[in-house]
Amino acid sequence: MRKEFEKEILNIIDEKIQDEELKKDLKKDLVKHLLALELVEHSWLQKNWRPLVMISFAGMIVYNYIFSSIFGFTPVEIPNEVFQVIKVGLGFYVTGRTVEKIMALKGR
Repeated sequence: MRKEFEKEILNIIDEKIQDEELKKDLKKDLVKHLLALELVEHSWLQKNWRPLVMISFAGMIVYNYIFSSIFGFTPVEIPNEVFQVIKVGLGFYVTGRTVEKIMALKGR
């Protein structure tokens, strides 16, 4: 849909604007703004899938090592390979978020 919209606007610019320099600037600005809009236009799930996965992993660990011992629940067997993936994933996630925050502060 974005492409059709972009083509229509570009056609209108071609038809209505006589000045070639202005035409070129308008087209460049249009494409720039449409691309910027596309970068921020994401669904809720696209933005939040990583935190949801990390919360699920953390929930597995909390259930297995805290709730199961306190409340006597049967712990879920987490294979060592899966546990290693959870550790690496949580480590990268926490480190990545920290770096993002530091970079945001430096950018101010």
